[in-house]
Amino acid sequence: MKRMSVALVALIVAAIGVHAAVTSVNIVGYNSVALEPGQRIIMSAPLYDPSGDGTNTLISVFGTDQLVQSDYPTSADRVALWDTVTSSYQYYAQWTDGHFYKANTADEWNDGILADDDVIPAGASFWLIHPAASPSSEISILGEVKGGSSDTQEVAIAIGYQLSASPYAAEIAIQDIAKIADGATPSDYPTSADRIVTWDPVAQAYQTYALWTDDSWYKANTADEWNDGIAATGTVPISGGFWYISQTGFTLADACPYSAAY
Repeated sequence: MKRMSVALVALIVAAIGVHAAVTSVNIVGYNSVALEPGQRIIMSAPLYDPSGDGTNTLISVFGTDQLVQSDYPTSADRVALWDTVTSSYQYYAQWTDGHFYKANTADEWNDGILADDDVIPAGASFWLIHPAASPSSEISILGEVKGGSSDTQEVAIAIGYQLSASPYAAEIAIQDIAKIADGATPSDYPTSADRIVTWDPVAQAYQTYALWTDDSWYKANTADEWNDGIAATGTVPISGGFWYISQTGFTLADACPYSAAY
């Protein structure tokens, strides 16, 4: 999988008010993301390693005081992870004690099932849903920068739907997310090909792309759009994620796109 490189600077640069800004100091970096009332975003799985042991959990990623907390899950910021085995979401929210609890149903929430240590895998992404009644805010993910010139992360792509992302602090050109040589499936028909679905947090709308037999990705929201042959030209931002819909499943050997992380 090819990646667009991103400069990791040696001095901290102020990120206040800058959406999806990334900076680093030696091996430490942070990423800031803006949250707007009533909006949901697909946020990338940790760009960094907050725990320092290669495992990213809900509490190590978000901490205890960044997200909106509430006695009621729908009044709190909610994190939704996609389970590729059950093809279903698992929702989480922080109660007023700063801990994460499972929040799929009212009964599950009332049972107080602690979920601080539930893992967000590298190369995955998730929904972050900001309550409509809450003001705009900004959150930051802080931790050890992943990668380096010799680093490769294997990202498993399951058959069917999954929320995916780069495990590194880099933009992803849609054309470079996966190719036939990586194991992606092309087709003359979009529903028979591998598809990528991105989310526009401003318009709150999806854009679908499919892999044609020329090994390029084209817009595929409708049959007419597909037949028009509109090639994908955009990128998934540093803080973003996307749906990947795979026909066969495969493993991406994802090489670090920057020559030195620190």
